[in-house]
Amino acid sequence: MIGNWGVEGEASFQIAARSNACYTLVTITGDTIPASGAVTVTSTTVSIPSTDGASLMGWLGGVYGTLTRVSPTQKTFTRAEAGDPTWIGKAPFVVDLSGRENGTRIICVGTNNRTNAAKIQEDIAALVDAIPTAEKRFLIITPTTGGSIEPGVPTEEGIGSPEQTAVMALEDWAAARYGDRVLRVRPWSWQFATGSADDQADVAAGTVPRSQREDPIHWGTALNAEIAAWIINEIERRAW
Repeated sequence: MIGNWGVEGEASFQIAARSNACYTLVTITGDTIPASGAVTVTSTTVSIPSTDGASLMGWLGGVYGTLTRVSPTQKTFTRAEAGDPTWIGKAPFVVDLSGRENGTRIICVGTNNRTNAAKIQEDIAALVDAIPTAEKRFLIITPTTGGSIEPGVPTEEGIGSPEQTAVMALEDWAAARYGDRVLRVRPWSWQFATGSADDQADVAAGTVPRSQREDPIHWGTALNAEIAAWIINEIERRAW
């Protein structure tokens, strides 16, 4: 079974917090979870959930319940069962990951904060460390660069750009630390470039060719299928 834990637009630290690789610290109105019903969240150190209407189940101050984003400026916590009022002060929210403890982790983070290589490194290391099984089965997909997909318009994310400088540093760090568990999609994607002048210019600039992207950063359907096959091969050759 494949589980998709991705959330559009999240940075690496938000994904880490949703995975209990780090924790968002939460404060609430009156510092106390009431005996029943919802209480307004007054602050979170990491913004999760990150989309309106989204919820996460978990524990706040030892009380099980639901953390919900109502709007960009409002979150609530609702305990699952009535109980004694519970003072929490400023407490970590521990996400309920029931059913997700085992299996192979495909860690693909950092696309939305690519220029902060140091923070992405910290979050990847935390995500690996947080895998609870004795044998840690994981693969890491490093972020890529892209840029313009308009015909004849050069990419702005080529060699020397902040995006590519950070991504290349992250690729090298990850490969040096985690070896061949790291799938470096950016250079790997060049084999799928067409003979078009735009694709060849993208490859020369060190970015994913635009024929393999659907917009400045997201991979297209064809490249996604190739990456999926690559992941399957990596899992099967390790007998995971």
